[in-house]
Parts: sequence; structure tokens; C-alpha cells
Amino acid sequence: MALVDRLSKEKRSDLMRAVKSKKSLIENSVTHELWKRGLRFRRNVKNLKGKPDIAIKKDKIGLAEQDQFKLLPTHEPRP
Repeated sequence: MALVDRLSKEKRSDLMRAVKSKKSLIENSVTHELWKRGLRFRRNVKNLKGKPDIAIKKDKIGLAEQDQFKLLPTHEPRP
């Protein structure tokens, strides 16, 4: 069953353009808590597989935010 978009192509484009991909409220909350606990990290790491929102390179951990944070399955440099 195909999903039908109720918005016109122009309206959908305007809405998607307004979506911010960096520094969301949940991302700021998580990074603040990580920093308070002494964990050092990098945000929006583009050279890792999956482009994690938060990466703790020392421990080889990547976190991605999509409604909630999830641990990425791999932490390898992108080809």
C-alpha cells in the first residue's frame, strides 16, 4: 500500500528545509550530561559509518538520534 502525501511538493519541500539536523533539544541534553560525567565526544562525525550525532572515539561508540538515541552497530571510518 503506497502512502499518499497530503501536502503539495512545494509545501513538503518548505517543511523539510525547516528541519534542523544539528543541536536538537534531545542532543543538547544528552551531550550536556555526557560532558558532566567526564565523557569526551565529538558531534556530527561525518567520516564514520552512519554519520553518528555523537561519537566517543576512544571507546568506539556512536550514537544516532531518531526520536530516541540508539547505539550504532559499527564504529568504522566510512570508505
